Amino acid sequence: MKKLKIEGIENNLPKIRNFVEKCLNFYNIEKDTAEDVIISSDEVCANIIRHNYKNRKNKYIDIVITKVDNNIIVDIIDEGTKFNLLKHKKMKSDKNLRDIKNNGLGLFILKKLIDKVEYRYIKGRGNHIRLIKSSISNPNLSSKSLK
Repeated sequence: MKKLKIEGIENNLPKIRNFVEKCLNFYNIEKDTAEDVIISSDEVCANIIRHNYKNRKNKYIDIVITKVDNNIIVDIIDEGTKFNLLKHKKMKSDKNLRDIKNNGLGLFILKKLIDKVEYRYIKGRGNHIRLIKSSISNPNLSSKSLK
């Protein structure tokens, strides 16, 4: 298990990507899978910073990366207001890339790259988003709320 607590500002996005990449290298994750996890983690953190924190200082993001069997699990916990990205209409949509207008591209990409996305709100703490990426194909994985 690898952990990072970092201030949620845009200038820290490269540090977050670097942390995720180093963790995936430590776990010997195949390049294509690692790139999917890096892009998805970056997108979630960028959305937290831009839309929830509005790039305000003194708000933090906790990232925990673990490998369980053939799964890479990235837990991202913020201090923001409640926002269940799984209920966002762009996340629930099965549209093609050409059908996406304005924003929502990041959620579209997240849905395509990650096998399973889970969400829960932790009262007094914030949003907890879990990204699960398997190195093997698993049709039983899907997005859901954490209990």
